[in-house]
Amino acid sequence: MKTKFKILLAEDDPNLGALLSDFLEAEGFDVKLCKDGLIASQALSEASFDLFYWT
Repeated sequence: MKTKFKILLAEDDPNLGALLSDFLEAEGFDVKLCKDGLIASQALSEASFDLFYWT
């Protein structure tokens, strides 16, 4: 079984966030999209991620 890498993506532009999230999910990643850094910080404290990216 192939493991999905979990990515936390913080992007305040909804169109860009959706585009990036859709692309990453199509490539096989498990993506959590957050609309700002505060929400992303909360997500980081509640779950573990292999990668997080703030834009």
